[in-house]
Amino acid sequence: MSTMKKALSQGSLPSLNKYLSAPALLSQVRQAFERISDPRRYGQQFSLSDVLMSGLAVFGVL
Repeated sequence: MSTMKKALSQGSLPSLNKYLSAPALLSQVRQAFERISDPRRYGQQFSLSDVLMSGLAVFGVL
């Protein structure tokens, strides 16, 4: 029996899911967005990474 089938039959998820699941991929995107320097100067209510994640969510709905 393959490792994948064995893991699924035992009720555990394959370790691959920790990298390819939606939360894991969104976490990777957020980390990439957080590395972008914010050119805005003063009094920003939302971080640039939050704004970019919101933009990504809009495109995800379409």
